Parts: sequence; structure tokens; C-alpha cells
Amino acid sequence: MNPLIVIPDIHGRWDKLQNLLGMLCVLGYTLDNLVFLGDMIDRGPDSARIIDWLIKHRAQYPNTVILRGNHEELMLEHLETGNDTWFRPNNGGVATIASYRRFLGAELKTTPQLLKALRACGHFDFLNSLPFYHETADYFFSHAPIPKPIYRPVGGLTVMESLPLPRELYCWSYPGRIPEAEYAYQHPARYAVCGHIHRLREEIFEARLYDHICFLDAGCGCHSQAALAALILPEKRILYSL
Repeated sequence: MNPLIVIPDIHGRWDKLQNLLGMLCVLGYTLDNLVFLGDMIDRGPDSARIIDWLIKHRAQYPNTVILRGNHEELMLEHLETGNDTWFRPNNGGVATIASYRRFLGAELKTTPQLLKALRACGHFDFLNSLPFYHETADYFFSHAPIPKPIYRPVGGLTVMESLPLPRELYCWSYPGRIPEAEYAYQHPARYAVCGHIHRLREEIFEARLYDHICFLDAGCGCHSQAALAALILPEKRILYSL
């Protein structure tokens, strides 16, 4: 089987994604075995274009895995309930709506209009169908890190040993002040890979590899100088967009 190529939070940066995919092709990698860790949307200018490309890419390469992140959760919650948390400045929902106005050539002034347009182009069903995690014999992929049972990161929830876990953990779990390697659960006989957490506030613009997990988010979409990373498995090689 071709190597697995894992790509974390894109956050609307079509330019970074294209640079990264081009680099992978130049290096001789194929794009038929990709894993996307969620947070494809928000903040950057091209969320709609990225979602449309992902739909087409997965249709061409059925082995493609695309997970749900907390930003997809925010968008879906707004579309389904009207919750406006998606529009908080740091969340970036306004940029995503602007991208759909350009992509669809429509004003989309209200949430019902946006929902109708997303249903018509197939994007809503695509987003709503995204799984929360993916596992193989050797790897466990999720948007957020799964914490050890001793930590209770979401509403006092305790992590159990068996899947599925409470859905909030897959998208929202966050170490806070706990060292990320110490926080992350060790999946028996499997290497874990997650996105969701960058360390830009510490001026770390890289992914972090540990013995049992890779925190792959290097901050793409959150800082102009932050790259989009890719992890090549099983060699555990990390590449960055230009």
C-alpha cells in the first residue's frame, strides 16, 4: 500500500494546501491515500473551494479519509440550531460565509439561505457525514487528542477504555496547561495522530512528534507565517507547505 499522508487543520488556506500537495507530488508521493484531520474551514479565504475539492478528491480516490473538526461542528451547529458561536472573531465563520458567497455567486444573507445553498451543492450532506475518528491496525486518527482517563476535559466526562467515546472529545479535547505528550492517551499497539492544537503562542511553528502521538497542527490559518504540515506514515516524516 502507498504511504499514508496525514494533513491537519487547513482553515480555509487553499494556497497552502495546493503548495503542500504540489510538494508531495514533486517528491514522488501519490495522493490516493490521504487522511484529513478536520478543521478544513474558517479563518482563511477559501473554505468553500476546499470543501468542494475534498468532495471531488474523495470521489476519485475512495481511500481518502476526511474527519470532522470542531470548526465543522461549529458550522453545522449554526446551520441546524442558529447558534452564533461560529461568528465569534476567533472562530472565523464570517470568512467561511464570504467564501461561499464568492463560490456560489449568491448573497446568502440568512442562515436558511446558506443552508439551502449548501444542501443544493452537496456540501451540507458531506459535512454532516464526516466521522469523528478513524482507526487502522497501526494508527488512530482524530481531530483532537484523546486524553488519558485521569483527565476530565469536557464537562467532567471521564474517558473510557472502549470506543466510541463522547463525541465532544474527538473535536474539542484540549490539554490546557498539561504537557501535551503527558495528556494524550496511548492507544494500544497504535500510533495516534491529531490536529487541533498548535503552539504559536510559544512561538513554535512546527508539528510535534512523540513516541505515542503526533500533534500535527503547525498553526496554518492562525498566523501568516504558519505552514500547513503533512505527516508521512509509516516513516513519520513531516513536510511543510512553502
